Amino acid sequence: MILFHPDFIRGHDIYSRIKKYSFFSYAVNEALHLSPNEEALIAKIINNISDECQNGHDEFSRDIILAQLSALLSYAERFIVASLRSEVSHNRLFSTNSLPALMRFVSSKKKRPPLMKYPPSWE
Repeated sequence: MILFHPDFIRGHDIYSRIKKYSFFSYAVNEALHLSPNEEALIAKIINNISDECQNGHDEFSRDIILAQLSALLSYAERFIVASLRSEVSHNRLFSTNSLPALMRFVSSKKKRPPLMKYPPSWE
């Protein structure tokens, strides 16, 4: 699971795009199944995000993380559209029990303290 503070995506096109993704409201029995290749691709993107978060932050880190997150969301949307055409695959991408709460959290206007310290250029 990838969690991020809403302030991290605020000001980026992901912030407005995230509301259009219908898969955040799916029920558990509607979880997406992935082929082994699709699963490997998603795992690679998640590892890229994790690696970037673990490495020292610089002026490029936020853009790199957001680009990876954007790619993850785009691939998820692609895989969902493809799965609507045919049902083939073995592993779930999302378990959606907590996603409605996550969406309420992301879309709330309440000011929250940052979860990670950003370089001043990120704020």
